[in-house]
Amino acid sequence: MWAPDRRIAQLRKELAETRRQLVATSALQEENRQLKALLKLQETDKAAFANGYLLTSTSTSSKRIALLSIGRNLGVSAGQPVRGADGLIGRVLSSGPSVSQVLLLTDIDNIVPIRRARDGLPALANGRGNGDLDIRTLNIANNPFKPGDILVTSGTGGLYPPNIPVAIVVRRTADGALARPLADPAKVDAVAVLRPYTPDNIEAQAAPAPASRP
Repeated sequence: MWAPDRRIAQLRKELAETRRQLVATSALQEENRQLKALLKLQETDKAAFANGYLLTSTSTSSKRIALLSIGRNLGVSAGQPVRGADGLIGRVLSSGPSVSQVLLLTDIDNIVPIRRARDGLPALANGRGNGDLDIRTLNIANNPFKPGDILVTSGTGGLYPPNIPVAIVVRRTADGALARPLADPAKVDAVAVLRPYTPDNIEAQAAPAPASRP
């Protein structure tokens, strides 16, 4: 091999290594961002009680399930909501001693009461099993959704606390809208497990403590 050829091969090798280092650094920065956001969430949101990692998630099956790195050892049990730094992930389907299964927001069996962030328009989000969500307004005669609309949990019916970011509308459909989750399980590492929401519990937490009697 001529000297120029060896130099070109060396430069290509160095470039490939630099790219690998950049990818690793970007991934680490994103993980740190998620962890910082979740730690801040735990400080400000009484519903968040444990942090963990999504280890794997299905991408080809119609069942959208992820494996969570914590279980009953940290108080995780079926029915608890799970969120990432950017929004809702789903709910705990089952919990083992140290790992749990999470039914993702995009699973066809997951239905979440939501509202449009800018005006409170109520609707339902239903997983399509392909990574997207079907959005249905409660008034079937009216379809006011627009691309770019941000959707958050409404708290209706309990389980999911209100005001968790859920999805952004991509386009209108004949009977609602197609939306994309704001927190992509394929890209999320760190998540928080939340206490199931009930209006009575939240109101009790927010109410001032009764004055002590002398």
